[in-house]
Amino acid sequence: MRNLAPAKMEDDILQTFWLQRLPANLQQILTIFKASLDELAQIADKIHELSGCKLTIACVNAKSDQGELDAFKAELTDLKNMVKKLSVSPYSHGRIKPRRRSLTPSRRTANKKVGIKCLS
Repeated sequence: MRNLAPAKMEDDILQTFWLQRLPANLQQILTIFKASLDELAQIADKIHELSGCKLTIACVNAKSDQGELDAFKAELTDLKNMVKKLSVSPYSHGRIKPRRRSLTPSRRTANKKVGIKCLS
């Protein structure tokens, strides 16, 4: 952990981070010791050896995750295409022609006075 820490990180800060990542029983025991970080690491190793405690680390299979990710990408692409088809204007393909709007009664009378015929 020391190798991964920034060069200027103080040992007491590094020790705090290190202790937080240990099992609870080791944290409780190590907090009573006033020792350097290296000495605490050696004590923690000895306690762990003597306790016979087995730590389990969860393993992730990257191939199955990649397969799921690929499936989600394909489904997302299908959904994008469906939305694109639905969002295209129905007037652009000539399938549905826009309905002509009739003039309001006041415009009809105004057009008749001028001599324009309205088709409604």
